Amino acid sequence: MNRIVSFISFSLFVLINIIFSYKYLIRVSNDALLISILYGLCLYIIFYIINKIPEQVSYKKFIYLFLILIVTIQGVLHFKIPVETLNTDRW
Repeated sequence: MNRIVSFISFSLFVLINIIFSYKYLIRVSNDALLISILYGLCLYIIFYIINKIPEQVSYKKFIYLFLILIVTIQGVLHFKIPVETLNTDRW
């Protein structure tokens, strides 16, 4: 029962993220739906990997590696996407 509730909660989180990513990506990309769906699939894959980590692997090491990956991706995107092209309704 607890796993089902966890999965439903995570699914709602992913659905909301897909909706918002589509909302903002449609302004800058013709492939907004595809990118949003791929983003949602990536979230599910991360959720699956986190749940399948063996007990021998330290969660602390995994979290550090995951944070390094996220910061690296954000850094690349920061320099790749010109700020002037972003059009958001909240600054």
